[in-house]
Amino acid sequence: MSSLPADTKRAAKELFWTVTLANGRLFVSGIRRFLNWWVPPHQQNYHLKGTSRVGGPFATDGVTPPARGVSVKLFAHRYGLHPSETLDTLLCDDRNLAQRKPPVLYAHGGAWIAASSACLLHSVAPVARAGFDVFSMDYPLAPAARFPEPVVSVLRALAWMAARGRGEVLLMGDSAGGNLVSLAAGLVANRPL
Repeated sequence: MSSLPADTKRAAKELFWTVTLANGRLFVSGIRRFLNWWVPPHQQNYHLKGTSRVGGPFATDGVTPPARGVSVKLFAHRYGLHPSETLDTLLCDDRNLAQRKPPVLYAHGGAWIAASSACLLHSVAPVARAGFDVFSMDYPLAPAARFPEPVVSVLRALAWMAARGRGEVLLMGDSAGGNLVSLAAGLVANRPL
């Protein structure tokens, strides 16, 4: 390819990246369509109620049905203007215990491109059962939302909680969500950044 003229090389590179981006968008679109088709019946039937054979009748602690001892509300709050900026709540039924512990802000995983808070509520139900009120956040997903928009969403959710007198907030996330809450914690702890 070194013997080709510069214009031909540039055209080949542009064609390569155009095709790669189109295929990437098609792949992400396919994942989203699949999740939009597959997730809703399962988030209703097994993540919260524990009735599907797909995931079994128990939460990730392997013992308790996911919603036992926890009050769950999907799309309970909006913390920002973006349509994806919503919070699901998992509140401990033992309110005396919950009043003594700080709330948890949880960000779901999904490679920044997929999943939702509702998909993974079963994984944080044991935390809520342990006495922590869990605010599970949705955030704008890539490729429509580019970095640092999801990190800004975490900061907005923290500001929303602070404005409601939540005081100390524990941050928790898995995979991509863990990355986002770690970045947000770094920004909050280092104001000059």
